[in-house]
Amino acid sequence: MAAQDVPGLRIRHIVQLSARSSDPSGEWLRSQPGVECRVEADTGLYDAISRGFGTEGDDDEILAWLNSDEQMLPGTLARVAEEFRRHPETDVVFGDYLLLDADGRPTAWRREIPANPWLLRNGVNSILSCATFFRRRAWKALGGFDPAFSLVADKDFYLRALAAGFRFRHIRAPLGAYANTGDNATLRHPLLALREQARLRNKAGARGPAMRRLARILRCLSKFVHGCYGRRRLETTLFDSEGGKKSVRIRLGTRWEDPADEVTRRRIYPSPLRRFAFAAIGFASAIVRVIRHAVPFRSSAKAAPSAAPIVLLEPFGLGDAIALQPLVRALCEAGREVRVGTRTAWYPVFPPHPNLHLFEAVPPWAARDDRAKYAGLFRRFRPFLQVLRPEARGSMGIDPRGDVRSILALHLAGCSSVETLECYYTANDCPVMPGAAHRHPVVRTVPRWQLNGVFALDLDLSPPDLRFLLEKSVSPRVQESKSPKVSSVASQVSGLRFQDQPETGNRKPETVRIALLPVTPWIGKRWTTEGWQAVVRGILERGAEPCVLCGPGEESEATAAMGNADVPVLVCDDVRAWAETLAGFDAAIAVNTGPMHIAGALGVPVVLLEGSSRQPLWQPPGERFEIVSRQRDVSCAPCHQVGDCRRCGRRCMTLLDAHSVLAALDRLRKSPISIL
Repeated sequence: MAAQDVPGLRIRHIVQLSARSSDPSGEWLRSQPGVECRVEADTGLYDAISRGFGTEGDDDEILAWLNSDEQMLPGTLARVAEEFRRHPETDVVFGDYLLLDADGRPTAWRREIPANPWLLRNGVNSILSCATFFRRRAWKALGGFDPAFSLVADKDFYLRALAAGFRFRHIRAPLGAYANTGDNATLRHPLLALREQARLRNKAGARGPAMRRLARILRCLSKFVHGCYGRRRLETTLFDSEGGKKSVRIRLGTRWEDPADEVTRRRIYPSPLRRFAFAAIGFASAIVRVIRHAVPFRSSAKAAPSAAPIVLLEPFGLGDAIALQPLVRALCEAGREVRVGTRTAWYPVFPPHPNLHLFEAVPPWAARDDRAKYAGLFRRFRPFLQVLRPEARGSMGIDPRGDVRSILALHLAGCSSVETLECYYTANDCPVMPGAAHRHPVVRTVPRWQLNGVFALDLDLSPPDLRFLLEKSVSPRVQESKSPKVSSVASQVSGLRFQDQPETGNRKPETVRIALLPVTPWIGKRWTTEGWQAVVRGILERGAEPCVLCGPGEESEATAAMGNADVPVLVCDDVRAWAETLAGFDAAIAVNTGPMHIAGALGVPVVLLEGSSRQPLWQPPGERFEIVSRQRDVSCAPCHQVGDCRRCGRRCMTLLDAHSVLAALDRLRKSPISIL
């Protein structure tokens, strides 16, 4: 702001700091000439801005604010003051703006169009605070920000100003810069941002998804007509986070760069045949949806969306079911009737509730092998629909995966409406055709259980929690194995430690036990035998006890994965047995598999060996975990299909080294670990 000093222009610079802030710059700010530094309690960003503006002042006074991730470009205040002087009837002036990366380098020059209330109401917020100025009379007349919003109150203010008839004027020049630091408020709370945007659309009278798509198209056309696209040369001065100035001479385009890291931004590109198949099924889903809404069906009574039962179809992996638990729990507690179609083996994942009904629904394509998945698909599809139809008729269907096959099945089963993601994000990134279902945006910076929150933006979701599985039993159910090595170890399971259970067996009370989970059906997630052997040696050197855990029928695979090392092997026969067994360990080292999610949902610290799966989508639940990954060093990860991993040789897993795994385990062990 010191660089904005203009002769004859009176500038009042107020820095508003929260009393709860740990920012140490308050003393330095008080020593700066022309700066009013205030430190007082506030309820959030917009309350702090309102306190800074105050309630007194001349109606023609010009107001503006900058957030901590924004800055004004040189000469901005002089240009804005001249614009207001030449057009005294104008109430709001806004301009173009630059986008910066986390290091302060410009990545885009966003050239905007004159304010249009319909486009703003049905589209994105194209008026940024770093490039916007308004008279105090508008602030007084509108009563400031709406305290109901904590992230989108600025857009609400502009919409109300346009509706009230205040005059907006656009300057076709960059006035400010916004930095995508990765720690911006909307990035830290993406679901809250989506929730407030939905509430704002309802408040402003915005139309449905079709109108939002139309608004996006019309906005792009308007920007094209106004010459907003293309690369242009920029010469300006920017400030870094330390206050240093740097001159910038660069040609910039308009593309908004995703602030997520490079690995998170990567897309999975399936084969052309798979993309064609998904497009065809999506088109069929759209046709069935149109027909069902155009022709009255007695079999699917038109239930109001707010009162209709909800059918969730999630028949695939154990990790999927655990990630779905928070959404199911929140919907049930909100009074909604929820029906979950899943595998019978996953039933224990969902806590009992009067509003919850579980039914077995395993579609023909729920297999990992393409031959088994599609052999006799049409012959097996009809019995599946017969199972699904009694539960889905007249209900609101939710496909939490973005899978067009499930979408089509829900439509054919009689759902009055179907909601899904905008693409098959949990697998291969195939987009869901518009019109196939009501699509929700994909948030790429949150784990799977939080991503499911897009289907219930009005509800708060808590992390998956499986500790209720330990309430009625304190001894694990372990399946005996015919292998002498395994059975002899399994008989020692009474030595496992549980809450309120005394120590038994020959194990010393202070001994640390580490669970190893090397088995996974996905070839792209398997680690090397040499790596597991090195980890076992490192655990023994630390005075801890390693133990391999696996499911029934996986004993030989688990033993082979460890290179036939002399390590105990425990076999758990179901979800409850997994929970009870894992609860007796101090930490777990695992590949990305269902039992890893059980450990995280129990609060057991987890070291995850990550290779081909998306992160943070498939990270362990809870807060006690470390992820060891080399996806940045390979170009083919993340991926999903087994064939992809065969072609690349699973480099994302073979590059993992035991030293990194043991270092992650040591970091987890530094903090106190509570045994459930």
